[in-house]
Amino acid sequence: MKANTSFALKMALLPTVFAATAVAAQADGQVVQPASATIGYSSDNDRFRVELAPTYSEELGLSMRGAAGAYLTDAMALGLIVEYGENKREYLGNAGIQFTDALSLVGTIGMLEEDLKFDGQRDRTTVQQMEYGASLKGAYEMGFLTGFELNGYLTNADTDNDEIETGKLYGVQVMTDLDLTETTHVKLGAGYEWLRWDEGDQNDGFAFSAEAVQQLGDMMSLNGNIKLGASEYVYGGGLALDLSRGGPNTNRLGLDYSYIDGRNGVPDDQRIVLSWSLGFGAGPVTQTAAADITDSSGTIHAVADVSTMAPANTLLSDVMKRPAYLPQQVIARSKGFNETGACSRNEYLRNPGSFEYEEVGVWYATDGNFDFESIDIDTNEPLGIGTFDLYVSDNNEPPPEGLEPFKANATLEEGVNSTNWRVGNIDQYTQAFWAFVDDGGQCKAIYWGED
Repeated sequence: MKANTSFALKMALLPTVFAATAVAAQADGQVVQPASATIGYSSDNDRFRVELAPTYSEELGLSMRGAAGAYLTDAMALGLIVEYGENKREYLGNAGIQFTDALSLVGTIGMLEEDLKFDGQRDRTTVQQMEYGASLKGAYEMGFLTGFELNGYLTNADTDNDEIETGKLYGVQVMTDLDLTETTHVKLGAGYEWLRWDEGDQNDGFAFSAEAVQQLGDMMSLNGNIKLGASEYVYGGGLALDLSRGGPNTNRLGLDYSYIDGRNGVPDDQRIVLSWSLGFGAGPVTQTAAADITDSSGTIHAVADVSTMAPANTLLSDVMKRPAYLPQQVIARSKGFNETGACSRNEYLRNPGSFEYEEVGVWYATDGNFDFESIDIDTNEPLGIGTFDLYVSDNNEPPPEGLEPFKANATLEEGVNSTNWRVGNIDQYTQAFWAFVDDGGQCKAIYWGED
């Protein structure tokens, strides 16, 4: 039976083909068959596989990722990925099914939690993001084209910090596999993403991705990738060493780097991952005769009795990895990111030294329970989060007994620019004692001093 020779399978068969070709002798123009059949084995022929990957993130620090996957049957596989660190936790599961030799489906569900430091915040904020995805993968041969993927995904972030805005991302993607040469494999993808923020903003647009693997020899390969999406641009690359020494099971060491360029207010990050993958047992295989793998001149027909046992599919590898189409980090940003103008809060966070400060009144704590944020007028540093109701007085008089805190809009009618006024948005009550205004071209931080 003639097998569908994908890039990975072709690479695995090359040593066997070359060895068999050397065994065959040619006399008087006639090809002589070897005396007996030869069986070779490609690597990654695992029933069960594990991976350990210590990771360093510029934003999140150190973490450890572990992954385990196994075939339940020759056509079903499960994978579990867990990453844990001081500022990052992720738990992700994949389930895959192989419908035919050329068609498979992998479903993904997970939860990503990160503790991030945002502009204007003294402490880190915990953001939790649910992750869902499905990938339909097919194999075919049409010149350079050898396969395709159809991906759909959804992520939804949430946090308890009212000064942080989170987003929900929907996406669809189609990818195609190309074997440009025997040692060069490329995947190209395009799709569309819909990003919805809690405060109503939308960032929708086309998404693009590309991956490339270049085999440098029997043991080493280089890889590179790029992804352009609504919440982040990711650029990465790395190298992998095959330590299996021709054995049937996986034994691979990898080193990868990625730079995450956050978009639409999402923070940036840089990450380095060192990974080690190790396989056990014998997974489902297909036996491929060397005669079925001929070069352009057909000179390998002589070694028809030489065959290779290769993985029947890539299902185990697919359930062992975090889908590349998912965002690399949680989708969250400081509120007020989209404020525009030279005197907006967004500009203040970027360049506080360009603002003057003016005290216009006092604030008094009452007996409620509303969070507020304050700043040190001399250092521009946050003073922290309190739990007070505030009565803001523009004439320095104490609040009447029993009076509820003024609503933000009511206070703003007395002269504060409502566009740049910052509150925590709990029931529209005033919770902060500062605002940003444009006073004849000079940016000012207007504040109410503490009584």
